[in-house]
Amino acid sequence: MSFKEQSRNIRLEGTILRAECSKADPSGKWPWHESELRLDRLLGNVSGQLVWLGTNFNHNAKHIYLEGTTLHALLPKSEHVWHPTSVDLNDRIANKDGRLVYADPRLGFYSPRGQPNENEKVEYVPYSGVGNVDDYARRGLDATEAHAVECKRFEAEIVLRALQPFRYTRLPTPTSIRLLKIEDADEPSDFIHASLVVVDLAHSPQYDALSYTWGSPFTTSEPQLDEYYQRTTTILCNNQRLSVKQNLLDALRRLRKGQRSAVQSTENRGRYYKTPLIQAAEDGHGRLVHSLLLQGADITAQDRFGETALHYAAERGHLEVVKTLVQAGSSVFKLDNSRRTPLDCAKQKFRYETIKYLETQVATQKKTKAVPAPKGTYFPTAMRSQSYIWIDALCINQEDNDEKAIQVGMMGRIYKSAKSVVVWLGRERQDVNDTTAEDLFLDTWMLDAAGTSGKLDETTLDALLDDPQRHLSPKAPADLKETVTNWIKKLDEKQMRSWLIGLPFFRRSWFERAWVIQELVMAQEITVLCGQFVFSWDTFVLLSCAVDSCRVLMRAGTNPKGERGENFHTIVYRSAAMSSKTVDPELYEIPAMTLERRRRAYHRQGALSSMSALALSRNYNATDTRDKVFAVLSISAPIRLSTKTGTHSVLPDYVQPARDLFVYVAMSLLQAHGPSILSLIRNPATPRVKGLPSWVPDLTMPIHYQPLGISIESLVSEAGQTTATAIYDAIGNNTLQPAYHVTAESYLVLHGFRWDSVQEIAQPGLSNIGPDTVELFRWGQIISELGGSVAENRAILWRTLISDEAQGKHPAPDLDKSFQNWLKYLCFIEMTGIRDAMANKLISMKNPVDALWPKRSKEQMLETFQVIQPSLATLGITFTKEDVNRWRTLDSFSPEDIQYANWYFGFEGNGRNFAKVIHSKDLSRRIFRTGKNFLGIGPEQTEIGDLIYLLPGTKVPYVFRHVKDGNFRVIGEAYVHGIMHGEAWQNHQMTSERLCIV
Repeated sequence: MSFKEQSRNIRLEGTILRAECSKADPSGKWPWHESELRLDRLLGNVSGQLVWLGTNFNHNAKHIYLEGTTLHALLPKSEHVWHPTSVDLNDRIANKDGRLVYADPRLGFYSPRGQPNENEKVEYVPYSGVGNVDDYARRGLDATEAHAVECKRFEAEIVLRALQPFRYTRLPTPTSIRLLKIEDADEPSDFIHASLVVVDLAHSPQYDALSYTWGSPFTTSEPQLDEYYQRTTTILCNNQRLSVKQNLLDALRRLRKGQRSAVQSTENRGRYYKTPLIQAAEDGHGRLVHSLLLQGADITAQDRFGETALHYAAERGHLEVVKTLVQAGSSVFKLDNSRRTPLDCAKQKFRYETIKYLETQVATQKKTKAVPAPKGTYFPTAMRSQSYIWIDALCINQEDNDEKAIQVGMMGRIYKSAKSVVVWLGRERQDVNDTTAEDLFLDTWMLDAAGTSGKLDETTLDALLDDPQRHLSPKAPADLKETVTNWIKKLDEKQMRSWLIGLPFFRRSWFERAWVIQELVMAQEITVLCGQFVFSWDTFVLLSCAVDSCRVLMRAGTNPKGERGENFHTIVYRSAAMSSKTVDPELYEIPAMTLERRRRAYHRQGALSSMSALALSRNYNATDTRDKVFAVLSISAPIRLSTKTGTHSVLPDYVQPARDLFVYVAMSLLQAHGPSILSLIRNPATPRVKGLPSWVPDLTMPIHYQPLGISIESLVSEAGQTTATAIYDAIGNNTLQPAYHVTAESYLVLHGFRWDSVQEIAQPGLSNIGPDTVELFRWGQIISELGGSVAENRAILWRTLISDEAQGKHPAPDLDKSFQNWLKYLCFIEMTGIRDAMANKLISMKNPVDALWPKRSKEQMLETFQVIQPSLATLGITFTKEDVNRWRTLDSFSPEDIQYANWYFGFEGNGRNFAKVIHSKDLSRRIFRTGKNFLGIGPEQTEIGDLIYLLPGTKVPYVFRHVKDGNFRVIGEAYVHGIMHGEAWQNHQMTSERLCIV
């Protein structure tokens, strides 16, 4: 993209950038061409800053000079204030075919602006590598609009700069809110013109509410993308200028009505009077066909020869385009000027697959007397909406903490009173190469057929959430089964396989927002928008269930399309989870399913318990730490604290520090649940909230896994069911009543029984045997001290790793054989050096099987194998002579070899059951051995010398650490094999001790 590496003699003459640019030619040489670009046509001045796609920055600038590729200038910020500023030209100037051009690599277009001849058509920037031709054409549709939007954005900044900044007036009543009205526009690129009005909720105003994310909608660490979404843009509001961030600007533009040109552009006629849809169908650009239909393209349009888009697609044999057009309502009986139907066109060119499909459609439609869709749009492109919309960033004065607290306290009522909640998930693409959303949504409209007006039957949706595979059951409603099955058949095989290691779309920022829980739970109706795509929330949930069912089936070794056998690629994707040292919760349940389950539970059962609501919110992100609490106040039971002066409830307060709020919440939970709330502790190595006592749950730390010592209804297992956690009872028959209090310094004082201390510890997590399997050797050393037989010690190890619970059963069923194979699999990926490829790079590989090629030399592998054999032997895990020969020759195996593939398939399958169980646990925990030779697992921060206590009123042991002045810090809950049901009291004398926890 950049010109720096492909240019020489870069210089600035006035405001003209000149350089010699290289250009490849057929002879293979790289000749140099002199090129120039007028920077005064590309850069403008906004408040003393250089801004791209402006003009005439040099009009009143001085001291303009070039340093490398960085342009420096002194610009007037006001009449008497000059501001030094600079911009790296390499960010937006590119060398395209030997000439300098302006290029936006994220939005995907380049512009001839600034060149000696500016009359050329604006085009997109082709990315490097072999591209998808279909997607290549799709991008061309966006290029001109993206360019126009950026230019208009700069113009708006200049025009609106003369206006006064927006000033909020005080709201007249405690139930008053502001609503935004977005004025209509002729073109999508027009700047936003809006107005804010004040209404009273007591008068039942008609409005929608927006659910979105303030920053980037994409979860990424790419600085350029984050910077793009952090920038602000000026809109016109009540004839004043108001600043909004980029993602909200995108949402406002999408919500705006009356953009006639969007539809008109799809009907612009070209050669032979062809519309863009007809041309895209003729060229076989399926993704572009979808996009045009979503923009309102007329499927009935005919060109000069009377041919529709379907005629051309059939004649050219573009079967997938034909299917899309037929499903979108294009008539299979339409005649062109030569009296030909689309089927006739296919027959004339001998398009056999297309002929077979169209003959079936003709017969079906004649039999059912199907009526084609009316002229216009078939795909849903618009939504029923009110004239006004509530948007927190604009309707609340964010600079007024008092107003903010009152409005936040009303947000539950605001969302509940809205006619509809509009979910804005952001643009389809985070950059020009990103197709993840489109890949998922292109055929989602097909799922609408499973319901009525986008709504599913309540019983059906309940069944799907309980078991996403229910759509395949013989008892499933016929229309549901047929609809989902047809949608699955349209899916790309490679795309489906990649779902086993996660879906990038469901990692968008919106799914991680704490406020989303309240916004969805309170909503009466929900509409989902993602770029040009729009669908009902029920359809979105059905999509999520269908995707989840595909993943469940593939994990179990079944092809969702009903085909026999397993593709080797699928096996590799499935086994990638076994390679992971951590677990992404999204791999186990798609966020939309979790949110819908909580939404339905609230509407049927009422508010969540305060602990469950807080446990749920801590797994989501909030810009303001205090919103971890405030975001769930409307959907939870009141968070109350009884004191000598009465009972007090938590209310939104943006003056109170997060530390004090968290302590208050912890004291409330302590009153309700006793010291078992220590099971909610997940303290990071570096405190996130300054001054937070160790016994107070840090609500900024996620807790995706069920704690061992307390049940949280909002945390669900893979099957959507709450895991019972009352299976342990370490305190046993001890009848001492819990006694505790919190001091004025926020210290927790309680009594407990010291049982033992940590003697040895293995540092990596539960699914990490270390590089070159060195930690596996450490595991063997630790359990060899336990005193039992090798088989007994091995059983203690694997049962401890999974807290002796599997799929709701305790003690866990016998997983010894699977555990042995799981350990061998971990040894295999460490020995061959493929862990990184399997865990981090698989999604980007063209051929996933390439991940299995050994990444280490034969000598390195044999050296590691010398460590593996004795380490596994310590655990009683041995190799047969045949196994030894195979492992010693792994460097010569090829993933393409059928013998290798069969061996790997069996190898992976034999360890899968244990892998599935342990990957439902908290893999950050550490294995330890106590001084009394008991094996356990504790929090990541557990150290040698830490103390293990049993506390009255709790169910599991807890790890504590001595600190200064005889006080203690809580490290967290623990599992210790052999004392989880009161056995600690047998033959052991323990006395109660006073613990002061700081």
